[in-house]
Amino acid sequence: MTNNKRQARFELVLLGIIALVIVILELYVDVFERLVTWAAMNESLLITEIVTLAIVLSIGLSIYAWRRWREAVSLEIDKAQLQQTVTDEQDANRLMRSYADAVTRGQEAERHRLARELHDDTIQRLIVINQTAALAAFDHADSPAASDLQEIQLLLDETIDHVRHFITELRPTYLDELGLVTALRTLIKETRDRTELLIEFEAKGESCRLRESIELALYRIVQSALSNVVSHAEASTAEVVLDFRPNAVYLDITDDGNGFLPVDETALVASGHFGLIGMRERAELIGATYQIDAQPGRGTKIAVCVPLDSTSG
Repeated sequence: MTNNKRQARFELVLLGIIALVIVILELYVDVFERLVTWAAMNESLLITEIVTLAIVLSIGLSIYAWRRWREAVSLEIDKAQLQQTVTDEQDANRLMRSYADAVTRGQEAERHRLARELHDDTIQRLIVINQTAALAAFDHADSPAASDLQEIQLLLDETIDHVRHFITELRPTYLDELGLVTALRTLIKETRDRTELLIEFEAKGESCRLRESIELALYRIVQSALSNVVSHAEASTAEVVLDFRPNAVYLDITDDGNGFLPVDETALVASGHFGLIGMRERAELIGATYQIDAQPGRGTKIAVCVPLDSTSG
């Protein structure tokens, strides 16, 4: 673009010089007198017509060069504005990603805190209450209240199991200690045990530990996807495949449920369905691609691809 601008300036200056030379020739050189003589002998153009033609030609060429220069300047300005717009958009996207990453980190930190509080405080209190109820039932074995105390024990046992499951969902300890593959196996087993959904899990390739943020994001995507399948899909089977390849890690989640019509994110937010949006945002935060293929009556497939260089560090 700068070269075009320089060329337009050069043409403008050159045509100006040509116009000046023509004027000088009209004033001081006898070229036009000779042209008049030649024109008279050949009954051709008159002197006034020659002068007019030269002036019109000079003006026309000057106007053309001036327009070329203005166009070059305008294109240069448009290019600068476009570059600024692209820069602003990139800055805005980086800011949004940074904000989303901060929100996600804040959510995980809060989940970790809640899980620790539930484990260190709530679970312990429930265990103490359960033991107290057991002692009371033993002391009053012949009392009519014994059956009520035993029922209280059963309810406390169920409550402790539910709270432990909730703690696992908040912060999967298997993920920190044993890695993504083991954590997914545990998640799928627990989901399969408490629902009627038949879920198959397959780990392909040579599994390895990934960066903490990568493993957590993939785990949350599977967790959210299975929750959607159980709550909305009315599916009978689902499959989770984690494929470790030399250049990337692939995660595929499929089900045979009722599927759905693709809708834009605005409609999802308006209807209160944040799961699909959350999965996409988590994938983008780790530099992964996220695709969802869903059709009514044909189930749903979610595909996530994490480039290998995104897993390093």
